[in-house]
Amino acid sequence: MLSNRTTTSRCTNSEGPYSFHLSDGVVYTFTTGAEYEDIFAALDYNAIPGITTDYNGTVLECASVGQNGIDPYAGGVQAGDVGMAAMRYINPLTNAFKFHKAWFFFPHNVQHVLVSSVEQTNTNSTSPVYSVLDQRLRSGEIYIDGYPVSESVNETEAEFLWHAGTGYRFPVSQGCSAVISVGLETRTGDWRKLGVSPTVATPKDIFTAWIPHEKHTFDLSPNATDSGPGKYIPAEYSVFLATESYEEFEDKALRLRPRTIANTETVSAAIDSSAKVLGAAFWKADGGSFTVRDMGIRVEVDRNVIVMLEFDDESHTSGKVSVADPTHGTGKVNIKVTSITYKRRHHPRVIGHHGERMPLMRRTETCTPSSDGFVLTLDLPEGNLAGSTITKNFSRFA
Repeated sequence: MLSNRTTTSRCTNSEGPYSFHLSDGVVYTFTTGAEYEDIFAALDYNAIPGITTDYNGTVLECASVGQNGIDPYAGGVQAGDVGMAAMRYINPLTNAFKFHKAWFFFPHNVQHVLVSSVEQTNTNSTSPVYSVLDQRLRSGEIYIDGYPVSESVNETEAEFLWHAGTGYRFPVSQGCSAVISVGLETRTGDWRKLGVSPTVATPKDIFTAWIPHEKHTFDLSPNATDSGPGKYIPAEYSVFLATESYEEFEDKALRLRPRTIANTETVSAAIDSSAKVLGAAFWKADGGSFTVRDMGIRVEVDRNVIVMLEFDDESHTSGKVSVADPTHGTGKVNIKVTSITYKRRHHPRVIGHHGERMPLMRRTETCTPSSDGFVLTLDLPEGNLAGSTITKNFSRFA
């Protein structure tokens, strides 16, 4: 990841000229260890695995790398076998492309990824915006929603994608990017362009998958495009690792699907399938709040931190909280968790010429905070430990 405490990758002795995006949130996914073997001469360095990018919007050359990061927000929380990472990204070369991104690492080898606040401010840009799922060696069958894929495809409203032990599940009709693109091609690179070897590269069969972000636009003309300047629709997806077949993946995805709670300019939050693990990245300096209906709680913080709550059981009355400030800020953070209850109200609908009251009812729900809950005030680490995780046990009820 990239922050104002780090730089993008280096280009030394003409080695690494295409490495600009290697600090943009790259995620390599391994099952056998051979997923990316000898691929790097043939890699498309504008679509590195795991990144969100304005595709081909930055010239990849030695002069582009080694840039100082701009935003201080990049870090994570470690809480045993679960955790989170989050980054507020600004392209350090153009200062024009930006996004927020959060990675959730839940139990059972399940990941969840939320992308929000995607914006391109360069008025001359013609680049589409992609969130890249992976780019690796092709190995075996590829399935989209249970059907094999043998050529490059753009699939609208796909829910499942699986290849070589790794599966992805996408939301359906939730205001997120609905198109999934898969590229299948044979490429032969040139090791000399990377500055490392005169060896002739061999052809590689490469699998690439990405989410094309749709643009927020009021332009309904046939010439409207999902590229260039403007704001883009958020995206989300879940990753299910180490599955031996499509059938095993789909079964796991149906049983262990994480759920997105919020994905806004203020907070990105999600829970695991058991509704006992909650993660949240608060993006704004003054924090924010959100409600988790599945847990019956409301969470509020007063600064831009990453928080994970792990409950002991389904009563959600006790557990532990882990928190870190990805900007490496110090001082105190206040975390408030309040119990909530939902009440249904029935309102008679008035219909008819004379306003007769008919038995047809309209139901609404109200969320009411209770006095049950807790407030934790924690001192954030300082010095060389700034940005690291602190963990504390809690109990909501006496």
